[in-house]
Amino acid sequence: MKDLIRLTDLRSSEVYEIFNIADGISTGKYNGFLNGKSVILYFPASSIRTRVTFEKGIYLLGGQSILFPNDALEKKEDLRDVCGYLNNWADIVIVRHGDIQLVEKFAEYSKTPVINAMTDINHPCEILSDMYSLSIIRDNFISDKYLFCGKSGNIGLAWKEASEVMGFDLSQCCCSGYEMDDVQVYHDIKVAIKGKDIICTDSLPASVLNDFRGYQVTKEIMDMANKNAVLNPCPPFYRGEEVSDDYNGQYFRKGMKRALDELKQLRLPFDLETRILAVIQAETVEKIRARLTEVFVLTDEYLQVPKKKELPSAKNLRGTYEEMYSNWKNKMAEAAGRDDVYSSFMNLLSLQWMIHEITECIAVDDFEIMDKFNPKKLEENV
Repeated sequence: MKDLIRLTDLRSSEVYEIFNIADGISTGKYNGFLNGKSVILYFPASSIRTRVTFEKGIYLLGGQSILFPNDALEKKEDLRDVCGYLNNWADIVIVRHGDIQLVEKFAEYSKTPVINAMTDINHPCEILSDMYSLSIIRDNFISDKYLFCGKSGNIGLAWKEASEVMGFDLSQCCCSGYEMDDVQVYHDIKVAIKGKDIICTDSLPASVLNDFRGYQVTKEIMDMANKNAVLNPCPPFYRGEEVSDDYNGQYFRKGMKRALDELKQLRLPFDLETRILAVIQAETVEKIRARLTEVFVLTDEYLQVPKKKELPSAKNLRGTYEEMYSNWKNKMAEAAGRDDVYSSFMNLLSLQWMIHEITECIAVDDFEIMDKFNPKKLEENV
């Protein structure tokens, strides 16, 4: 994948591959992956969460962040020339700008990958992150029924993109005049909420608050949803507007129970669960920033402490590699069925890396398989 501009540019298999990479990052598999790499970011001054998480991720992977205000892209200089210079220096470009056509033009002229960090009509990274979290805390997140409560905008439209890629059921609840196209729409929240599992919201502009008075997600409304339903508000959310004043993270905690239980099993020397919930419940930008900073500092200090690793053995390697091999074989078969030479080659290359890794850990001879790759007969590779 070269760029990430719209979720509909991806196949569902690629979304799951992104989730696998995220799992690998959490276990340290990609430590130093961005060593010596420069990442250019174009962000407005108002961005907090998206910018912080991008910069923190780049830092933890060993990369260098170079930040510009996003209005730097609106100068007289032709965008082709800007990209021409950056092609010499940048390894990745991340753009947050209202105009998706500008982001698409940037990707067209850029020789390096371009990531859309939000436009006026979508927010792919936000929704990918939400889906990844849901894939962890739900038994099967694509079988859940989703309800977006709010006006047609970048978050609702991004959820629509996600539903088209992943195939899950999505409907919208809003008042007349704010509907998305090609989505089932309810104008009564008490009807809309029935049978739903994941309730998504977005903050509302002041100009439409009066129109949405009857569409606020409250505890009473959430109790009408399916058992163990999850409220998934897009930050920043505002109590008393799209969610009620009595929202205190109850439904978030219910959905996050599995993830928080897993955190407890890590036996960290500090209470990460309480600090994460404190971020969720923060009422001001200043409190969000202060509590996030505390989490980042504590986790970064912990990650820097050398951990005692269990020596590789047949016992602790077999299950891991059996699962990886099974995933690889399925992907090879899928790629051959699509007559996709590129994916077939990359999948075989990933198996080669796995073989190299195995032979570094246990006493077997290394061997090469890439010279056996046949681009004209992909089934032979399987």
